[in-house]
Amino acid sequence: MPLPSVSIVVPAYNAAAHLPACVACISGQAQTGLEIIVADDGSTDATAAVLAGLAAQEPRLRVVTHADRGNHGVAATRNRAMTFAQGEYLWFVDADDRLRPGAIETVLAAARAGNADVVAFNAVETGAGLPDSPIYRQQKPAREVSGEEWLALCCGQKENRHYVWQRFYRRAYLRELGLQFREGIVHEDIAWITESDLRAKRFSYVDAVLYEYVRNPASLTRLESDTALLHRAESLVQVVRQLQDIVLRCDMHQSTRRLLQAELAGQGIQVDYLRRRIADGATRAVFSQLLAREHFWRSLWPDAVTLTRKRQLLQIVLREAWGQ
Repeated sequence: MPLPSVSIVVPAYNAAAHLPACVACISGQAQTGLEIIVADDGSTDATAAVLAGLAAQEPRLRVVTHADRGNHGVAATRNRAMTFAQGEYLWFVDADDRLRPGAIETVLAAARAGNADVVAFNAVETGAGLPDSPIYRQQKPAREVSGEEWLALCCGQKENRHYVWQRFYRRAYLRELGLQFREGIVHEDIAWITESDLRAKRFSYVDAVLYEYVRNPASLTRLESDTALLHRAESLVQVVRQLQDIVLRCDMHQSTRRLLQAELAGQGIQVDYLRRRIADGATRAVFSQLLAREHFWRSLWPDAVTLTRKRQLLQIVLREAWGQ
């Protein structure tokens, strides 16, 4: 059997209500050399039964689970699903989102035309009774560029979006990088997107809306409980460490390095924003003590390369000194 051209990886947790439409929008594409890998992350609803029914109708659909069939989070689920992928190209699709008609054919043609490591494209945020909103609003290069050029441009435009579903990858390129999603955190896309964009030798952009990102109020990054806010803040601390490692480890022009430093300092400042929204004072105090022991704010100072970032960090440090 010839290997498929494209592997679509869909992590799914309690997604029974969304999977039929998601799989239909993928399997209905004109592309023939296709495999669909849906990874069930220990769902407790009817996801397993829905997937069994879909797999009986769609021979290109493969259902995988964790070895212990437990719930491990989206990062671990993507990592596991990638080990089963056989396609020349790989695309991550979220279970509650949709591909536009012709999307696979379009990105595959762009990837092959430029022998691209990564293809980006536009998408819209939709649903929840709000108007559709495009992810990219500013013009992007029509020509093939390096990943570093792309990253520097998006940082300069303040449109450096960290959505892994907004990339179409040459799978051999991902193997060369040896990338894995950091497990056990949210915001796991940030470091992945940064490094996979930065290190691409050939990066292409398709100026078309190919993906519909459906707003989900129950998303982990939208929940406002103290537990969710703390988890997001703790996750961003790890993300900042990942980004600092990328800045030190990866080759890039000094101008790009400064742009990334300003970005990662901004992610660090988001930690303070989330911390101050935690209502329980004891929880907030314990987390603040952890940040102090790790000298988190001090570690961000070398990356605060703009006056705005320096001012923001100084405000945090002064509030800390005054116990606010």
